[in-house]
Amino acid sequence: MVQQYVHQTACHLRRVDPDGAAGTNVGATGYEDVYTGLSENHVWYLGNARIGGSLAASVCTVSVGDALPPLWIGPRDRTSSVPVLLKEVTLESEDFDRRFRVQALDRRYAFDMVSPRVMEIVMQRDDWTFFLAFSTLVCVCAEPFADLAAMQERLALVLGLVAMIPSFVEADRGAHLPTLPDGTVLDLTDPSAREAMEKAFAAMTPQEREQAVQQIQEQGLRFVAGMFGKDLPPDKLAELQRRLEERHQHDG
Repeated sequence: MVQQYVHQTACHLRRVDPDGAAGTNVGATGYEDVYTGLSENHVWYLGNARIGGSLAASVCTVSVGDALPPLWIGPRDRTSSVPVLLKEVTLESEDFDRRFRVQALDRRYAFDMVSPRVMEIVMQRDDWTFFLAFSTLVCVCAEPFADLAAMQERLALVLGLVAMIPSFVEADRGAHLPTLPDGTVLDLTDPSAREAMEKAFAAMTPQEREQAVQQIQEQGLRFVAGMFGKDLPPDKLAELQRRLEERHQHDG
């Protein structure tokens, strides 16, 4: 998902159709000068994306921990690359709203996440986007990294934005996945973690397995409620619960 987003966003920032329509020749996305590391339990990647050998953009991704509802911030005069389900949210800053567009599933969530300090940082330039893709914050900028100093500066900025995520948002909206027997948190994107969880489930008693499944289901329901806002109708939550129970009975 992140790779596709980077491809589309780099094209949009350069005002090129990512699908190659209207006679444009858009190739695949490759990466150069890629670095990765770990800072305060946040895994990060830095690099330059090159599309079709000509278009280029700088990319920085930082893990945020528990998955959060998606959020997008980008220049108003550029096409958005995020799912159509996200709706535009107007904030209370005329200057910011004139230059940038914020998209989320829930207005309250957008207000909690995009504080005046976040707006101030985003408005430092007009050629980048920020996309919270569940457990990863992705920054794509039309200007490639020129040197290591530019990479370090961008990484510090994105890590700073991750640190600004309010703790109450993480507590209320985050998907708190279960821990493995060794104490590590389950990462659904890591095949080895999924294999470890499967082995752990196989070693559980029926009662332990039922409790673990119930925990995962409850976290899923809470995350859906967080994505769509606190005003999600009770009947919708009840419907989600019914479907989960039916699926559990069918699988059993």
